[in-house]
Amino acid sequence: MAIKEGDFIRLSYTGSVGDRVFDTTREDEAKTAGIDSENAIYGPVTVCVGQKHVIIGLDEELVGKKAGAEGTVSV
Repeated sequence: MAIKEGDFIRLSYTGSVGDRVFDTTREDEAKTAGIDSENAIYGPVTVCVGQKHVIIGLDEELVGKKAGAEGTVSV
């Protein structure tokens, strides 16, 4: 079943500019990038697609994807 606007999904992601990681839901990647925090809670986040819970370009790319899909989005 394809994801549509209004669906709630659990999303794992890593945001970067060039080779510099600035945000991630993965603890190992945060540690590697030197951005980890002992107070952070790592793991997938729940978002409602189409409600601007994530950056707009990513929000738009989620529509039509299948659960478990992996990929890269440039915004």
